[in-house]
Amino acid sequence: MSKYKITERVIALVEQLISEGYEGEASLSSSYCTGTGEILGAALSVQLTGFCKESLHIVESDGGQIVFVGRYEEEFREPEATVADIVAVAWSMYRSYKDRKYSMPEEFKGLFAKYGYLTTRTRVVEELIETDKP
Repeated sequence: MSKYKITERVIALVEQLISEGYEGEASLSSSYCTGTGEILGAALSVQLTGFCKESLHIVESDGGQIVFVGRYEEEFREPEATVADIVAVAWSMYRSYKDRKYSMPEEFKGLFAKYGYLTTRTRVVEELIETDKP
């Protein structure tokens, strides 16, 4: 079984996420739902909000991999991780929960736009309104 911990690389990644506009909460956690607990055990993680009904937990494995763990499974495991990787996981989770009527997470709206997942379109609408003739 792999061992996990919070390292300076994990903290630096979360700091970068916040500096780029993340509007959620980042906290330390060792209390997990069943699926997450099966993966992380009693390890301490950085927990992020904004993943629809889930939280995302970020740790580094004893093998030097940055690991993102969701409610049910590992969402990401690579030697390096970026803010773009976190945003991609948030977008993927939003898209998978959207059909179940979960709204877009406020924590990531700005980052979704920044990383190209959303664009803004302004429309001008002209409307005719009937009135009683004076």
